[in-house]
Amino acid sequence: MMLFCRRQPKNPLAGANRRLGYTLKERKRLKKRASKALQLLGYIGKMLVLSTVLFFVPGLFSLAIDLHSSLELESEILLVASLVLALLSSRTLQHGGPKGKLCSAILKLLSITLVLLWFAIAVSEDRVSQLTLTFMASGAVVLATGMILTKLDRGGIPLGLEDALLLVALLWILVPLIAALPVHMYLEIPFVNVWFESVNGMCGTGLTVFTGQVDPSGVYVPTVAELPKPILLWRAFIQWIGGIGIVVFGVAILSRPGIGVVMLSEIEGRLERIEPSIKRTASQMLRLYIALTVLGFALFTLAGMEPFDAFLHALTGVATGGFSTKSGSIGAFNSLTIELAVMLIMILGATNFYDMYKGLKQPRVLLRSPELRLMLALILLGGIAGTSVLTEKAGIEVVKAARVAFFQVTSALTTTGFQSYNLSEAPTEFKCMLFILMLVGGSIFSTAGGIKLFRILIVFKALKEELKRAVGPPGTATLYRIGRYEVKEVDVVRASLVIFLFVLMVAIGFGYVAMRLSGEYSVDNILFETISATTDIGLSTGVAGASLPTDVKLAFMTLSTLGRLEVLPVVLLVYRALSTVRATIARR
Repeated sequence: MMLFCRRQPKNPLAGANRRLGYTLKERKRLKKRASKALQLLGYIGKMLVLSTVLFFVPGLFSLAIDLHSSLELESEILLVASLVLALLSSRTLQHGGPKGKLCSAILKLLSITLVLLWFAIAVSEDRVSQLTLTFMASGAVVLATGMILTKLDRGGIPLGLEDALLLVALLWILVPLIAALPVHMYLEIPFVNVWFESVNGMCGTGLTVFTGQVDPSGVYVPTVAELPKPILLWRAFIQWIGGIGIVVFGVAILSRPGIGVVMLSEIEGRLERIEPSIKRTASQMLRLYIALTVLGFALFTLAGMEPFDAFLHALTGVATGGFSTKSGSIGAFNSLTIELAVMLIMILGATNFYDMYKGLKQPRVLLRSPELRLMLALILLGGIAGTSVLTEKAGIEVVKAARVAFFQVTSALTTTGFQSYNLSEAPTEFKCMLFILMLVGGSIFSTAGGIKLFRILIVFKALKEELKRAVGPPGTATLYRIGRYEVKEVDVVRASLVIFLFVLMVAIGFGYVAMRLSGEYSVDNILFETISATTDIGLSTGVAGASLPTDVKLAFMTLSTLGRLEVLPVVLLVYRALSTVRATIARR
């Protein structure tokens, strides 16, 4: 009988103590997870607050258009009074002290009240358009939601690698999704189309649905030329923010970025230390980014663009995004001067920001940049080869062929996506050359996409050194050094892995899209569009558009997002998630 009895512990309370200890351990684990989840939600809230610029900037621009010719004296008085009170409140706050802070708070409250009153009067008098209301209301809702989520962050637990990967992935899914809402509500076209535009804008891809085609649901989607100016500004602004990166923009603006921002910035792929602190690095990068945008605006205006077109093309040119205010892109201007100015801005946008920043004090640093040298060499060689192909295969006159070739080669290599020529009519040989350049991409620590020139240099340098080791005497040491960077073996492995993943992603994407669109488009055009989406370029042969099936649009959106995050962080996140699931199943 005793064989079938459970052995009793010597101490009757030991089992209960073990059970109680296990419960307390689980409670601590759950509390830690909850705290970390709140921290992630808090950081998402901060990013949502900052992303309201995507609503308020085009909203205020639309409001300015609405009130341009309809402002009345009473409205002007209210507006000026509110601005003066806001200025006084900030001045009062500087003096400090309890009375100063109280006075400042009262003035701020009064200024906000006057702004709301002024806006209410404008709305009641029908001087505010539906587009303005849509942008401003959407921005207010997102702002309120972000502020609520921000309050959830209590801090205290550092972000781990898995948390940072998850956060960046969530931001790059959530922000484009939310940014698409006001345009969808105003245009009343199927949401997937505006979401497609928003994702491609944030990722700097440049593929657009505004091509004047009919959606599979039967709804007409307008052309770029038919869009209101505020929506054109929205398209350009999301590319400008996406070019520098959501996290980097947030780090530059936030007074206290918080724990884990270095990891977040590295995952996003847009930040390298140029100053001792990560905050100062992001701030200096944003200043340089703004300076390049101002330079682009000045060059484009001097070249003959209208100020509005010049400003929007400066935003998308520096961001190497490629959205244009014209349905025919840069080719619609038919100006060599404009094309040369655009080429310069595209090259600057795809140049290593560290080299440019240091080059402002020491120009030789920029001139010695191995990435810049390789970029210019590839543009020269590609332009000459492209001119030859267009002359022989397409029968284009030499001067015009050179103009087209050099512009399109620059646009492809810098992953910008501006077009001066209808690529659907280009010879297959010319497209194949662009395939390679699009995959290569621009410099690291720039707004460009693709594999990146630096990784190409790493792989070729490693190959060269391995050949030296193979033919040299035993024990020959190898030195991996490219410019200012000392390359380790792990860097060679990572570069090779990223190249492999990009090629694999293109192959999978091409296989799916070709299967879905077989018979409608040629194979070379489908491959071209797939590479363009994966490397975040936006050069198009006419495949991308509103008429695409919904699943193909989602496939292109997925490729663009993965390409923007350079694939590897997402693969690592999926691997970590699968490992966690396997470990959980094993414990059970």
